[in-house]
Amino acid sequence: PHRKMEASPSAVIVAVAEHYKVSVDELKGASRRREISQARQMGMYLMRQHTALSLPKIGDEFGGKDHTTVLYSCTKVEKQLKRDLDLAQTVRQLSDRINLAGRG
Repeated sequence: PHRKMEASPSAVIVAVAEHYKVSVDELKGASRRREISQARQMGMYLMRQHTALSLPKIGDEFGGKDHTTVLYSCTKVEKQLKRDLDLAQTVRQLSDRINLAGRG
């Protein structure tokens, strides 16, 4: 049986932080600066794709965000992916990186 490997939450957060050139603390913090909130939304989306964590647990990984915030972020990224090829490429690159990096 072919099962998708599950990444660790920290692998997702580190990959997103490095890609967007923001700190892990900024991703987990409350900043509403556009570049940080976009990175955070991407991180929540990728964590939902690459882990089996529930929405509340994903929120916890991002500094205690509410599960509705996680759902909003995932929905927003999914909508953007339908019309933004660059964003789709970013998701592919980050997914590859997460799959390589790790599970620990």
